[in-house]
Amino acid sequence: MRLLRSWFLSDPVDLHALQLDPLGWPLHEENKYERLWRAAQFPAQLSKHFFPRVPDLPAHPSLMDRLIPFYQKKLKKPQAGIIEISPVVIQELDAIRTLFKFPLSSGGYLYLASLTIPFANYSYVIKVQSQEFQDIGGREREVRKRWERKNQDPSAAWTCPPFPNLAKGPHSMNESDKREYDRIFAQHPLSQVRRWLPKVEKSLQLDPALYDLAPFRKGLKKKSPKARGSQG
Repeated sequence: MRLLRSWFLSDPVDLHALQLDPLGWPLHEENKYERLWRAAQFPAQLSKHFFPRVPDLPAHPSLMDRLIPFYQKKLKKPQAGIIEISPVVIQELDAIRTLFKFPLSSGGYLYLASLTIPFANYSYVIKVQSQEFQDIGGREREVRKRWERKNQDPSAAWTCPPFPNLAKGPHSMNESDKREYDRIFAQHPLSQVRRWLPKVEKSLQLDPALYDLAPFRKGLKKKSPKARGSQG
């Protein structure tokens, strides 16, 4: 099957080389490079993207000192808040998982969780997003009440960016965004996307052709070959 595909496609892989469980949501739209599913009962969607070009990432997923500034600059214009940037390994492939929140003009936030699997000349991105549409701001108000009862110190910081060098702003991660509150606010969109993305990750089925692609190693030091005659 892989040989047949190479005859008809200019690229050795395509969108369908990565399959996933769409959470039971109906397919909304599809083209050569992406598929989009939307939930029927609430404003949430899941998408799968294929990019047949060199990834725009500045470095390998393990090089957080270069990735964090990259995402911070990328999100500066929409004033989004960073909740998570984490290197992960998906079925032996290096990837990066992110979680951001974007303020909505109508109030509340849209939460976007993504998984990027980069290769030297291609990348796959899975996105799942959901936004507040009922009891907007309810999670933040309730957690803030609890937090203020526990923290009488006026210098205590409500905002808590996940990395020390992130600049604080009006949409920075705060105490209410912490994972520990997901169980209490299970139907909140932040809790949902943080639950849905790992579920989709576990469902992934990868074409063996993906393992033949050149890996994305930008920024990694090249391994020096052992000297001839060296021990060990």
